[in-house]
Amino acid sequence: MGDVVKHTGLVTVAALAASLVSAPPAFAAGVAPKVYARTAGHWVGGVTPVTFETQPSEDLSAVTGLTVYAGGREIGTDTAAPWGIDWDTTGFDGLVTLTTRATTADGSLTTGGFTVHVDNRAPTGLTVRFPRKDGYIGQGGELAVDAADNVYVIGSELIVGGQTIASKDLMGGGNLDLRWNVKVPNGRTPMTVRVRDQAGNVTAVTRTVTVDNDRPVITGRTSAGRAVRGDFTVSLSGYRDASPFASFEASLNTPRHLRSYAQENSRTVTIRSREVPDGWYTLGWHAVDAAGNETVLKRSLLVDNRVPSVWITKAPRNRAKVTRTFTVTAAASDTYGIAKVQLLINGKVVRTDTTAGYTFAINPKKYGKKFTMRFRTYDRAGNVRYTTSRTYQR
Repeated sequence: MGDVVKHTGLVTVAALAASLVSAPPAFAAGVAPKVYARTAGHWVGGVTPVTFETQPSEDLSAVTGLTVYAGGREIGTDTAAPWGIDWDTTGFDGLVTLTTRATTADGSLTTGGFTVHVDNRAPTGLTVRFPRKDGYIGQGGELAVDAADNVYVIGSELIVGGQTIASKDLMGGGNLDLRWNVKVPNGRTPMTVRVRDQAGNVTAVTRTVTVDNDRPVITGRTSAGRAVRGDFTVSLSGYRDASPFASFEASLNTPRHLRSYAQENSRTVTIRSREVPDGWYTLGWHAVDAAGNETVLKRSLLVDNRVPSVWITKAPRNRAKVTRTFTVTAAASDTYGIAKVQLLINGKVVRTDTTAGYTFAINPKKYGKKFTMRFRTYDRAGNVRYTTSRTYQR
C-alpha cells in the first residue's frame, strides 16, 4: 500500500465490449502476490480511479502487470509503478465485484474481493421553492430544495456570481435546504442550485431571481382603541415595497401567551378577544413581502371583557318626595380602570363625570312630577354596567 495512483487512460465502452470475458482467468497460486483493486468509496460512477494494495508481507517489486476485471469484464491493465487505472463505469450498474490479476516473470495470480455499487444515474425531480413567492429572495432567506434518486441524494449547493455561497452534506442527516447568506444588490441576478447523489452524479438548475433585501414599510389600524373587548379587527392599512405583498398576520403576545391570527390573501383579520385571558398584551402587525422580508409594528393593548362595578353611595331613598335640588353620588371600580360614570334620568344621559367621587346635582323641577334616576358606568374597554333605578316624585 502507499503506491501513488497513476491513471493510464480511460477504458471506453467499445474496449470493454471487446475484452468481455465470462470470468477472469485463473492461475496457479503462489507464483505472484495477492493484489486487491480498490476505489476511493463504495459508491462510484463516471470515470473512477482504481488503486491497488497487497498483503502486508508482500510487495509489487516483482510484478510486471496488473489487470483489473469488473464483474468479469476486463477494464484495464497497468505495467509499471506507480500502479493505477481509470475505470469508465459506463455500462455498469448496481453491485459489481472487482478482481485483479497480478503477473510476474514466474506466472500470475488472480485475487478477488472488492465490491462496489455503480450508479451513473443523476438525481431527478430537482425542485427549488422560495420563502414566499416563486422567484423572489432576500438576505437570510432559505430555499427549500428537494430531489429524488435511485440511491441517495447526499448534498446540495447554491452558486451565485460564480461563488458557492451555501452547501449541505447530508451524510450526517438533515435536509437539502440552502440559505441565501450573500450580499447581492437588489434586482435581477442568476443563481444555480446543484444536488449530488452518493456516487457523485450531479443535477443542476439555473434561473434568474429577483433579489430584495429591504423590509416593507407599513402602517396599521384597529377597529378599537388601546383597550378592547369582544371582537375587533386588525388591518394593514399601508404597504410600500419593491416586492409584491405576500402575507399579513396579527398577534397577541405576553411573556406566557402568544396567538397569531391570519386570513389567506387578506390584509384584515378578526380577533375574538374573549378567547384569551384579560390583561395587557403586545399587539403586532406582521407584514411579509414576496422575498420573505418581514416588518413588525407593535403597540400595547388591553383586553378586558369583565364588566365594571357601580353602586349608589348617596341619594334619597326610592319613591322619596323631592322638591328642591339634591345631590347624588356613585362609586365605581374595575380592574383596569373606570372611564366614566353617567347620570341617567328617565333613561337619558344628563351628566357625565370622569373623576372618582362621581357627584351630580338634580333639580327635580326639570323632570316633571315623577321621574327615575340611575347611574351607568363604562370601563376603559367599553364594558358597561347600570345601578338599579330609583323613582322620585315632587
